[in-house]
Amino acid sequence: MSTANDMYRNEVKERYSFSSWAEKSKEAQAGPYKECSISEEGIHGLALLDKHHLPRNFRERRSQSYRLSPKDKTKDFEELFLVDLQECGSIEDAHENLIDTLMGCMSTRLPDLEDDIGDIAFGSHGDIQTSILFVRNNVVASVRSIGKKDVSVVETARVIDTFIRGEEFRQATIASTY
Repeated sequence: MSTANDMYRNEVKERYSFSSWAEKSKEAQAGPYKECSISEEGIHGLALLDKHHLPRNFRERRSQSYRLSPKDKTKDFEELFLVDLQECGSIEDAHENLIDTLMGCMSTRLPDLEDDIGDIAFGSHGDIQTSILFVRNNVVASVRSIGKKDVSVVETARVIDTFIRGEEFRQATIASTY
């Protein structure tokens, strides 16, 4: 017997054409990424302001949230990004986790992101991409603009995606401004 939650989940999967991307990854041969954590050392001009462990669900091995800022703008908070990384046990778990997140969105349908970010990515409505949600292999990433002014998160999401795919992922390098 299906519950209302199961029915809504299936509706969201249909709305986002889940069957066309479910369990598929451009990086599947790399195996699942592990130790999904950003250190305090530095990455592509972004400074780490703080990080927090997030509560995990049954699909996640690790879930963390990071506040990042361009290194030259760490004091004024004009440009500030919130990056959540959820390391799941498999590609399938990551895709189901993405559906969990999409089920909680206020928007009926987020636009597909026509970019090279992630295996599957969705952006925000409007002229500026202030939020991007994507999956790369077994990692779900959310990148949002949370500063004093709305700024595009496309380049930051691209940096995070490259970071996830790269060998340096295990020895993360985001600068600390403590």
